[in-house]
Amino acid sequence: MKCREVELCITSRTSSREVSMQDVVSLFKNLDIDKLSRRKMIMIVKRLTKKCRIRLKRRFGQHFLVDPGAIRRIIEHIRGSEKVLEIGPGIGLLTYLLSQVCGLVIGVEIDRSFINILNMICKLRNNIDIVITDALLFKIPNDLKVFSNLPFYITSDIIVKFVREGVKEALITVQREVANRLTAVPGSPDYGRLSVLVQCFYNVRKLFNIGRLSFYPPPEVDASVVLLERRSNPCISMNVLHIFEKVTSLLFSFRNKNVEKVLKNYLNVQVPDNLRGKRVFELSVDDVVSIVELVAGCIE
Repeated sequence: MKCREVELCITSRTSSREVSMQDVVSLFKNLDIDKLSRRKMIMIVKRLTKKCRIRLKRRFGQHFLVDPGAIRRIIEHIRGSEKVLEIGPGIGLLTYLLSQVCGLVIGVEIDRSFINILNMICKLRNNIDIVITDALLFKIPNDLKVFSNLPFYITSDIIVKFVREGVKEALITVQREVANRLTAVPGSPDYGRLSVLVQCFYNVRKLFNIGRLSFYPPPEVDASVVLLERRSNPCISMNVLHIFEKVTSLLFSFRNKNVEKVLKNYLNVQVPDNLRGKRVFELSVDDVVSIVELVAGCIE
C-alpha cells in the first residue's frame, strides 16, 4: 500500500539511503517463519540495516525480535485478525510476517531512517500501510487490534493511551518488570498505580517470557508478552477517568502509608469502615474505585 508522513515529521532525504527493490526482495524472499533460525534472523537484520545505512538508536529502544519460536507464538495470537496496528515496525520483519496472516497491517513508526525500507515492504505486500509519526500522537482507531514490541522508554505512556482511547485488545512485548506490574495483585511489591489503572479496564494475561538474547541487539533486561483484553464492564466510566488517574497518582505516591491518613490529610475525607487499617498498596481495584466515588465531587 503506502508509507506516509504525518504530524511534524519532515520528508526524509533519500538520496544517500536509497535501497533497491531487488535488495529487499532478496532478503524477504521466501521469508518463512517455520524455517527460520535465530542466526538467520540476525543476519537479515544486519544486512537490512547495513544496506539502508541505518544506525539503531537506543533512545527509541530499537531491539528487534529474532527468536523464531517467540515470533511464531505471537503470530498465532494475531492470525486471522482483520486489522492490526503495529507500533514501531522498524525494519519491517514482523510487519511482513504479520501481513501474511492478517487482512491489513498499519504500522506507526517514529524513526524516519526506516522510511525507504518500509516503502519497499509496502510495495511487496498490498495489505501494509505505514505512517511515519510519533505513536503517542497517533489516534488509535478502536476497531484495530494493537501489536507491539513496545520500546521500553514509552511503555507506560502507551499503555495509558490504550486506556484513554478505548483500545479493545493489545498484544504487547514489554520489559519483564512492567509485565509483573500489570499483573500484580494487591499487597505484592509490584502492585501500584499502573496495575490498578490497567486492571480496571482490562483483563490482563502474561502469555510467556522472552529472554534478552531473543532480541538483536540484546537489551539489558528480559521481556514478557502480555495480552490486554478490554473488559465489557470496566470498573469506572470514562467520564471520571481523569479523577481516577488523579486519585491513583496521589494514593500510590504514599503506597506504604495508612489509607486513612492519606485520605484525611490530602483529600479531606473520612475513610470508609471497610478500608480502615489498610495501607495503600493493599487496596484492591474495587477499593480504589470506592475512594474515587467518594471524592469525585471534590476533584475537578
